[in-house]
Amino acid sequence: MGANVITRNDRVDDAFNSSSSGWPDVRSREWISENKVTRDQVENPDKLGLPYFGTAWAFGDWIKAQSSRKPFTEWNGTIYHTADIVAHTLPDMPGLAVHLPT
Repeated sequence: MGANVITRNDRVDDAFNSSSSGWPDVRSREWISENKVTRDQVENPDKLGLPYFGTAWAFGDWIKAQSSRKPFTEWNGTIYHTADIVAHTLPDMPGLAVHLPT
């Protein structure tokens, strides 16, 4: 009979998966750091003075019409590549706006 061995990694995984932050926060922070994303590089639909955008696609169309040069776009708290928003796609992305450096 084999013993059930619980490794340190299993305990760490369990801790992250059961916490309120967990691996998504770790992946988000790593992705932002690795890609050197700053707030200045992110288009934000909630920025003062912008019209209301009911959908990501409407925001993407506006970005395209404005010829934005920002490489990233925030939508519903997630950071996407601007080219994806303009192309009307929302792939799974790890970066969360709450983790952007201030």
